[in-house]
This record gives sequence, structure tokens and C-alpha cells, in this order.
Amino acid sequence: MNRVRLTCSALLILLSAFLSGQALADVITLTFPLVSGAGHTTGFPLPPVTVGTQTFTIPAGQHIVSATASGILGNTGSTAAVDVDLDGVMVAQCPDNTAPCWTGDNGPVPWSYTYTDLSTLLDGSVTMTYTQTTETSVQLSATTLTIITSGNAVPALSPVALAAMALMMAIGAFVYRRLLNR
Repeated sequence: MNRVRLTCSALLILLSAFLSGQALADVITLTFPLVSGAGHTTGFPLPPVTVGTQTFTIPAGQHIVSATASGILGNTGSTAAVDVDLDGVMVAQCPDNTAPCWTGDNGPVPWSYTYTDLSTLLDGSVTMTYTQTTETSVQLSATTLTIITSGNAVPALSPVALAAMALMMAIGAFVYRRLLNR
């Protein structure tokens, strides 16, 4: 009887190993073009300027688990003071004409923003805008938005796994019958 229990336990372990699939995950990357805005000297803050709109599709059965935007303020050295928004969420800022991003001290300034509220991304569309708040011109590198999605585990059964399971079940049934006929 111990062999039957051992065989059944082995079959259950193998079955669970074959049925435990990997969680689905995808990376969606959106890239907005660099900005080299016109020079301005008055009228600040200026009206928002739309850089572009990117669309994406969340894979079926998945949801967004994280998102990060990144770029560089001052694609050639410095930039005017500016607020950078993705769908109305401020993701970067060069606050004023004393900040390193405006003065150009140490070159362009990299930035990164990790979303805490993913709800603005659920519609599958993201619009990038900027608002210039001081003189000179807005200079931004390409802006990247990286979205990570995840979904439920999916069984990963290959034909070899199915054949191995069938063989193990047949061996288990054979052993079980032999033990019962003793």
C-alpha cells in the first residue's frame, strides 16, 4: 500500500510541475520625439505644446503593473524652464532659470518618473505636452514611457509533457492493479 501512496504522490507532483505555467508579462515601450522648441522671451507661462500622442494595446488577460517615464532635460546642454506632462501627469520639470537644467551646468539633466497611479494609462493612449515657463527655448531629448503588464499563469503543456503524463498515469494504474491483485 505504501507503493500506491508513493506512486500517487509522485504523479501529483509531476502533474503540478507540468501544469504550473509561467505568468504572462509584456513590456510596452513608447517613444516621443526630441523637442527643440522656438525661442521665446515673454508671455510666460506659455500655452501647453503637444509633442505627440502614442497608442498601445494591453494584451488580453493582462493588466498594467508598473510604468516609468524617462528622458533628458536639455538635449544639447540646457533648456528653458519647463513642465513635461504625459496625459496631464507632470513627469519632469526644469523649475526655473537657476536650476542646472537651465544653466547647463554639467550638461543635460537626466530624469525619471515612476507612476504611482496607473489609471491615466488604462485608455491605451498617452499624449505628451510641455509648458514653457521662462525665456529661451525648450530642449528635450526623446522621452520614453515603459509600461510593464502581467497576467494570469497559463499552463505550459507541450506534446512531450502530455506524453510523459500519460505514461506516468499508465504506470501508476499498472502498479495499482498489481498491488490490488496480490
